[in-house]
Amino acid sequence: MNKTPNKEDIIAENKELKRQIAILEAKLESSTNISDQEDYLKEMNQVEQMVSLGHWELDLKSNELYWSDEVYRIFGLEPQSVPADYHLFLSYVHPEDRDELDRVFQKSVTERSKYEMDHRILFKDGTIKYVYESGIIKCDEHDNPIKAIGTVWNITDRKQLEIDLREAKEVAEQNNRLKTEFLQNISHEIRTPMNGILGFCEILEHTKLSEEQAEYLGIIKNSSSRLLNNITKILELSKLITKEETPNIESFNLSTFFSRISKKFNTASTNKGVSLQAASSINPENSIFLSDQGKMEKIISYIFENALDYSSDGKIDFTVRQENDNVLFSVSDEGIGIAEEFQADIFMPFYQIQHDTQINDGLGIGLAIAKLYADLISAQIDLKSEINRGSKFTLIVPNSTTT
Repeated sequence: MNKTPNKEDIIAENKELKRQIAILEAKLESSTNISDQEDYLKEMNQVEQMVSLGHWELDLKSNELYWSDEVYRIFGLEPQSVPADYHLFLSYVHPEDRDELDRVFQKSVTERSKYEMDHRILFKDGTIKYVYESGIIKCDEHDNPIKAIGTVWNITDRKQLEIDLREAKEVAEQNNRLKTEFLQNISHEIRTPMNGILGFCEILEHTKLSEEQAEYLGIIKNSSSRLLNNITKILELSKLITKEETPNIESFNLSTFFSRISKKFNTASTNKGVSLQAASSINPENSIFLSDQGKMEKIISYIFENALDYSSDGKIDFTVRQENDNVLFSVSDEGIGIAEEFQADIFMPFYQIQHDTQINDGLGIGLAIAKLYADLISAQIDLKSEINRGSKFTLIVPNSTTT
């Protein structure tokens, strides 16, 4: 897909086109041969018609206005069919843009400055064109303004593309909002009966069951818990995409925070037979930090969950340290690693790398959620990984007093 042209693109292209036209104008003025002058003028008109850009000159003393052929065409007129004048020009400008354009032009004359503006041309049949207009003021030896020269560029196609893209973006945002509302509603409808199922599983666990029945009950409970967890993640992702989440900045103790989540991670890793090595270099006496600790915990938890998913044995290192005004949380595993060409993609929603040696039954949205939360609190996630040697994710969080 081509890059959408912006104002800087238009200005850069306009400068190049004006440079080409200026060369032709200089040739026209310096030539004394009528045949050459006619050739140069014809060439200049061809260049202008090709790019739908015309030039004009206004004598500020006599109010005589010259339009090139392409200016006439832009305004829907036959070249040189009627005398050009400033009032004729203003009559074509859209009524909503007319006063502002006149104000901008008169200000440039008063201040001897350049002006530029996008505005609309309105035709009698209701058709609208968009043009980018720019001009400069020429002065005499006493600094009195004597002439205004400039260009008019038909940018209707470009402007329509911008409008179409903006409308498409608005439609996409509306669809995202509707999707989130749907997910919120269906989440409630699914979570309520699933919580009932899990509640009865808890009750049945305390009854007399055969070994086979207990096994089946465990499958029901684990499957229900996984389904609830997936629903929660999808809803969480939708809220982040539609920007419903906002930071909640507060001061908290980093040492206490690290100790608490380390204990939670230790329980999860022990249940899977993985060793967790937690280490902090934070000074407990000087560990007050300002950020959104709830979202920090979610980011680190999703990173740790990813490490645990791809670590069937071995160990996971979880560390925290401070560098200047930033705090850095690192999670290192000895898992299967991530090839360099996939390292940017793993932060995309629902993206999973297909491994020959291991199949993960997750949705592939945990790291995407972590990345969106990190963006929300102005944090960064750094990744270093090698195939068959493991991965190291580092969350870099700035102290909000410096952001």
